[in-house]
Amino acid sequence: MWQRLPEAFTIKFGNQISAVATLIVPTGTTWKVHIIKKDKQLYFEEGWATFMKDNLVKHGYFLEFDYLHENVSFNVHIFDLSCCEITYPRLGSNDQTCHSPTQVDDQQIIPFKEASFSILARPSQAFLGSNYMHIPRSFDKQYMKRMSTQLVKLQVEDGREWIVECYYTTCGFRLRGNEWTKFTQDTNWGVEADLYSFLLLNQDPHCLVFKVIPLVAFFGPAVCLLIAFGDIGILIGLWPCHLFYSIYCIIRTRKFGPCMKCLLVILSPIPILAWTVVGVLGTVAMAVYYAVVWPVMETFKAISREGSSAPIRFLRCFTDGTLSNLWGACTIVRDFADFSFHSYFSVMNGLLESNGEDPIELKVLQIPGCILCAILGVLIDVIFIPLITIYKAPILLIKGWHRLLQDLIGREGPFLETVCVPFAGLLVLLWPLGVVLAVVGGILSSIGFGCYAAVVTYQEESAKKGLLYAIASVSIFDEYTNDLIYLREGSCFPRPKYREEMNVSSLLPVRGLHERLTTTYMEPHQRTYLEKRNALNAMLIWDNFFKGCENVGKELLRKGAITTSDLDAWQQNGNNKIVNVGIPACVFLECFLSSIKSDSSGFLMNNNVELTSLNRPEGRVFDWLFEPMSIMKEQLKSLKLEESEELYLQKLCLYNGDTTRMDSWDNGGVPPQEEVRRAQLEGISRR
Repeated sequence: MWQRLPEAFTIKFGNQISAVATLIVPTGTTWKVHIIKKDKQLYFEEGWATFMKDNLVKHGYFLEFDYLHENVSFNVHIFDLSCCEITYPRLGSNDQTCHSPTQVDDQQIIPFKEASFSILARPSQAFLGSNYMHIPRSFDKQYMKRMSTQLVKLQVEDGREWIVECYYTTCGFRLRGNEWTKFTQDTNWGVEADLYSFLLLNQDPHCLVFKVIPLVAFFGPAVCLLIAFGDIGILIGLWPCHLFYSIYCIIRTRKFGPCMKCLLVILSPIPILAWTVVGVLGTVAMAVYYAVVWPVMETFKAISREGSSAPIRFLRCFTDGTLSNLWGACTIVRDFADFSFHSYFSVMNGLLESNGEDPIELKVLQIPGCILCAILGVLIDVIFIPLITIYKAPILLIKGWHRLLQDLIGREGPFLETVCVPFAGLLVLLWPLGVVLAVVGGILSSIGFGCYAAVVTYQEESAKKGLLYAIASVSIFDEYTNDLIYLREGSCFPRPKYREEMNVSSLLPVRGLHERLTTTYMEPHQRTYLEKRNALNAMLIWDNFFKGCENVGKELLRKGAITTSDLDAWQQNGNNKIVNVGIPACVFLECFLSSIKSDSSGFLMNNNVELTSLNRPEGRVFDWLFEPMSIMKEQLKSLKLEESEELYLQKLCLYNGDTTRMDSWDNGGVPPQEEVRRAQLEGISRR
C-alpha cells in the first residue's frame, strides 16, 4: 500500500527528506515508514500499511501531519468520521481489572471531595461505531490527574453497575468501549432524558466510581418555556405602559375631536386587553410549534442532506435543532420585545403628528342608526351566510382533495420539496378537519359582516345605506367564496348600491384591502403590449444580482471583512451565514442606498438600469419580492442615515449581528448613541 504526499510538500522538502521517516501519534507510539520518490512525487511505502492497520484507520478518516525537519519525523493526529480525534490503541496493554474501594489500602485513597459534572446526551452515541463520551477538562484536571488505571465504574439509582474503559487523548479523558456501548443501551441514553449528572462517589486512584443521575428532558421544554414566559412577560409588563401612553396620545392628538377622544379613551382598554389575550395565545402556539415542529423539520433536513455519509446524517438527526433552536428562541423573544416596545411607540408618535387636516369628530346623531343597522345586518347574515357556507363545504372538500392529489402525482405545490412531503401527506389526511374549520370560520364571519353595516351607516351618514349593505353583504360573501373555490363569477343574490362611489365588482367591503390586492395581483395582467415589450428580462435582474454578490464578496475579501476560512466552511457544508445571508444582504443594502441617493422611484442596479413597478418582469416571484423591498427602501429613506450609520448597518447585515466579528472589522461604522435608533438599525438588518 502506497500513500502519495501532497505536491506542495514534495516541492518544498523533496530534495531534503531522507528515505526513512518516523510517524508519532499522541500516545508516543512510533512507526518507521520508508519514503520513495517516483515521477517527481513522494510516497509512503513500506511500513505505511502497518501504521494504518495498527491505528484502525478507515475510509473517510482525516489525518493531520506535522513535519519535524530536524529528525525527519511526523506528528500524526487522526480524526474519525465525526471529526473528533480517535482513541489511539495502547499496544500491549490489556489490563482491565477494576479494584473495589474496599480492596485498596487506606493510604492509597485520596481524600474525597464531592464533585459532579453534567453531560448533554446524544442518542447516536449508543448506535454509532465511534461511540464515546468526553469528560469535561475542568473536571478531569482537578479530580482525575492522579488516576493510575484506565477503568471507571458507573452506577445508576437501581444498583446496576458497569465497568467502563477510560482513555486519555489530546482532547482529555474519554469513556468508550463495549461496556460504554452496553451502558448507553441499557440506560436508554438520550431517550428518557437529555441531560445527565455524573456524581463522583470516591477518588480512588485505581478506579473512580460515578453515580449517573438522569435529569429532565432539556431542549424542547426549555425552548417552549423560554418563548412562552419571555413573550408573556413582555406583554404583561408593557400592558400598563401601552394603556397609559395610548390614552396620553389620544388626549394630545389633533386628529380627533372632543367627543371622539372621549369615546376612544373609554374604549382604549378593550383593544389593548384583546391584544394581550391574543398575544398570550399566539405566544403559547408559537412556543409549542418552535419547540416541537422546528426540531422535526431540522431532522428532515439532516436526512435529506446531500454529500454526507449515513453515520454523519444519523448523528445530525439528533444534534441539529438543539442549540440552534435554543438561540432561535432567544431571537424570537428579542424581536418580539423590539416590536412591542419600539414599533408601538413609533406608531403612537405618528398619531401626535398633524398636517393641519380637519379633526375626526364623532357623529353622535348617527349612533342610533348605526346600532339599528348592525342588529338588522347580523340577523340577515347569521341566517344566510351559514347556509352558503354549509352548501359549499362539500365542494371545498372535493376540490381540495383533487388539487392535493394532483400535486402529489406531479410533485408540485407542497410536494415539491422532499423535506415537506411528510407534512403534505398529513395535510391530505387532515383536509376534512381544515374544511370543518373553514365552515366554522365562515359562520363566525357572519357576525362581522353584519356589524359592518354600522360602519357603512356612519361613513355614508345614512341608515338607508346601512340597510342596503346588510342585503348586499350576502352577495359579497357568496361571490368572495366563489372566487376562493374557483366557482362561477358573480352571485345569485341581489347587491344593491350601498355607497355613493363604489366599484360594482368589488368583492370585499373594505376598499383599502381590495385596492392593495388589486395592485399586487392584477396590475401585471393589465399592462399594455408596449409596456410588456419594454419590461426588463428576469435573467438580466438575476444576473445583475449574482454579479453583485460576486463583486461585493471580492471587495469584502480584499478588505479582510471575510476570510478564506469562511469560504472553506461554506464550500464544505454550505451552511455559512456570512456567505449565504450576509453577502446578499449587503448587495440589497447597497442597491437601496444608491437608489435613495439618486432619488430613484424604483431600484437602481449596478449597470445603471432602473427597475420600477412599470418595467419589472411579470411573475409570482417578482410580485412577492418587489413590494417588501419597496417598503424596506422607504424605511431606510425615512431614517436619513449618516455615513457612519450606513457603514454600521453594513456590518450588521454582513455578520448577522455577531458582535465578535463586527468588532474585528473596522470599516468606519459607528453604532448610534440613541438606543432607539440602534434598535431600528438592528431590526432592519434582521429583515
